[in-house]
Amino acid sequence: MLKTAKKTICMLIALLVSLSFADGMAAGLVTYGKENDDILQMQTRLIELGYFTEEANGYFGDLTLLAISNFQTANGITVTGHADPETIEKMKSETAVTKKEYIDKVRTLEQMDYTFKYGDEGKQIKRLQTLLSEKGYLKTGLTDKFTEEVRMAVCLFQLINNLSVTGIADGEMLSLLVSPLAIDLNRYERKLEIVYGDTGAEVKILQLELKRLGYFIGDCSAKFGKNTQDAVYEFQKWNGLEQNGECGVDMRVMLAMGAALSHSEAIALDAVSALYEGDIADAVETVKIQLAELGYYTGLIDNEFTHELSEAVYFFQLANGIQTTGHADKATRLLLNSGQCVTMEAFTLLMSEIPVARDDVGHQVVLLQRRLMDLGYYLDSVNGTFDKKTEEAVRKFQRANGIEETGIADAETRKIMNSDRALTYAEFVQQEEMRKAQEKRDTIVESIVNEAMAAVGALYEAGRVGKDVYGNAGLAYAVYMPISVELHPTIALQYESAIQSVLWNGDVKQVNKGDQVFFFYGETMLTGIYVGANAVVFASPDAGYVVCQENFTETDEYVFIGSISHV
Repeated sequence: MLKTAKKTICMLIALLVSLSFADGMAAGLVTYGKENDDILQMQTRLIELGYFTEEANGYFGDLTLLAISNFQTANGITVTGHADPETIEKMKSETAVTKKEYIDKVRTLEQMDYTFKYGDEGKQIKRLQTLLSEKGYLKTGLTDKFTEEVRMAVCLFQLINNLSVTGIADGEMLSLLVSPLAIDLNRYERKLEIVYGDTGAEVKILQLELKRLGYFIGDCSAKFGKNTQDAVYEFQKWNGLEQNGECGVDMRVMLAMGAALSHSEAIALDAVSALYEGDIADAVETVKIQLAELGYYTGLIDNEFTHELSEAVYFFQLANGIQTTGHADKATRLLLNSGQCVTMEAFTLLMSEIPVARDDVGHQVVLLQRRLMDLGYYLDSVNGTFDKKTEEAVRKFQRANGIEETGIADAETRKIMNSDRALTYAEFVQQEEMRKAQEKRDTIVESIVNEAMAAVGALYEAGRVGKDVYGNAGLAYAVYMPISVELHPTIALQYESAIQSVLWNGDVKQVNKGDQVFFFYGETMLTGIYVGANAVVFASPDAGYVVCQENFTETDEYVFIGSISHV
């Protein structure tokens, strides 16, 4: 009973509306170019029947004329576009054919049970393109393929003709497309774009949709102002559309299809979207900052994906055990965003400690070669391959640093190599030169000592320099002559020359084996050769022969003056 009552009330309301605009028609008020309440009521009725798809505004324009023409076509009335008595009578009647009823009828008659979608091919696709082209929806040349251009044309037709926007040409759409009720875009009087400064229902619907998706904040005032334009820019940015701040056909289609990314979805996807060398995007800057904080990237922080960044990504992937591609794919970005990453410092430490040997390859070999190069043992290219030249460099390092020379960079070798106590090749060469020089000096010193000790027991005679007889200055002269050091013949001149030398030493504790020593014995200044173990060999005037005085510094009889090295 309640359902029947509601139906009766609706019929009475429709009848009253019909009678009202019928009276207006009789008075000449419901005609093209007029604007009044009677026309508003007629448009309301046409909306109920499905022919008028715009907002009722009371103005009799082209869209109203088109709606009346379509109504007349569907209801078998001569098509004039005018609200004549026959049209009004039929319009107000219960038997008025709705647009849907007409389309269903046409569909049945035409047997429009086809469905065409992106990727389909054939003659029927070309026929579809022809119909879309004739009505102004397709601007490209005709083919037998359902291309992206055809899909967009289908979407636009569905949008303009108040159908569900799917991009698929189903039976409902095809039936409307071949019927006279299809809106011809060539004669469509409303602009398709919604732009800055526009007002009305379409703007409000746009604002509501952008607000639902999280792009628009504020009141949905039905006025396209700065806030709406900013929201459109943001929507276009995250949905891959041209950023012009205008809601064009592509944006309207995307919104109608429900295919748009919400702001939160876009942000979430952007956080893991793949980035490649050459890309320019805000997300690139984020990746650079993340890799810089982890120690992999040291370059300029901007939005360009450079080759330097690609190398940083590669090492990040290598260090963290994911596929090494050099581009920031989803797995890489997810790991970066997690914060649970191996830093470059930790990775380098790990790689620098791993034992490596001949024919090994990888970053651990790269670090080995770089360290050997820094230390001066390796001079070839850093190629990450443990080849013969790398092995030779390892052997040199081991030899220089007192490690068993195996050519294998084992744990001990790498530990010493990475420490501050690792000898550089230059330091090793210098030490070798010093060692050889010391060996040579030690040999000379031993020859001096041997020469001096061989003279012990020989007779003393002032002024003599001979194999068996020596004066005090003569013994020193004779000992140093074999090493090509020619001293003055007297002790006074030898002393005078010694104290002027930079090698003169006045500290008894600094006397070295093989040095010439000057000392007082009573009031007499004498000279001798220090042979080590606190012993001095000299030709003694008092003893009358060459003596080896042990415990030299512990004897009060001898007062040390100084010494000089001739080696």
